[in-house]
Amino acid sequence: MRKYQLLVVALLAAGCTRAPDGTAPEKKTTDSATAAPQPAAPKNASPANAPMGDLQSPQSESARTFERTLAGCQPHLQSRPVPLPQIDLSAIGDPGAQRIKMKIMVGDDGTVSEETIEQATFGLPSEHQALLNYARNLRFAVPQNEACRNLETEVIGEAFEERSRIGRWSLMIRLYPKYSLDRRGNLQIRE
Repeated sequence: MRKYQLLVVALLAAGCTRAPDGTAPEKKTTDSATAAPQPAAPKNASPANAPMGDLQSPQSESARTFERTLAGCQPHLQSRPVPLPQIDLSAIGDPGAQRIKMKIMVGDDGTVSEETIEQATFGLPSEHQALLNYARNLRFAVPQNEACRNLETEVIGEAFEERSRIGRWSLMIRLYPKYSLDRRGNLQIRE
């Protein structure tokens, strides 16, 4: 039960607001009179180190099914605005070691509904805003099936500087889905 609740909270925090059938992710509740007492969480506990619970419970199976649905609905880049914004590197010692990580939420119509900077080791706030504006104008192809309708999926964008053969630095953006399936059909979750 606890793992499923934490996963639902994590999915909601990540912007996944709809289950595959278009409803909010379902939470199962138990009758407090028949439920086993739960130990109190320590005051410094966080969801990251909370106990995960029984992996065979129906709630964890529902959560895994929802994650697999998200993986099956992964968006693919269809078009992007040109040109890519540039970041001033004059005050940066090692541009190749710098990263800006973005979270990009994509609606079932392929448009970006939300974009945020998760981490940044270089760039000014105005340059970060230019990068977010760029991400906002990306367009994705999303599978058009019943499972993907009314579902937002998360794409992770990583901006970094790369040096060309002639020694010039250029901003590059790598995009990848948070949830995907490998060749064997195993669920992959990337951060």
